[in-house]
Amino acid sequence: MKPWQVFVDSYSYWAGGEDIWRYLNDNEVPDNKEIARKTRYQATRYTIVDEMLYRKGVQCPLLRCISREQAQHVLAEIHERIYGDHAKGRMLAGKATRVGYY
Repeated sequence: MKPWQVFVDSYSYWAGGEDIWRYLNDNEVPDNKEIARKTRYQATRYTIVDEMLYRKGVQCPLLRCISREQAQHVLAEIHERIYGDHAKGRMLAGKATRVGYY
């Protein structure tokens, strides 16, 4: 097993993700003081490894942030192929979490 798991929380569509990326990568914060404060606080839960954004997990060491399109693909695979049953809603989300996706 790899030292990281995948995390479905894309910084490409999540409002604060790009700010966190800039803060961690370039040490830049937004001009708005409140958003800058939130960015600094939330960035403590993230790290960058090999130019990829990861969230520090509780049960897993690192959870990889992926795009919305990749997230749809991952959930479709869990739903249809990988685990053989056709889970819906919370059950699907629970399975995704158990295999390392958030």
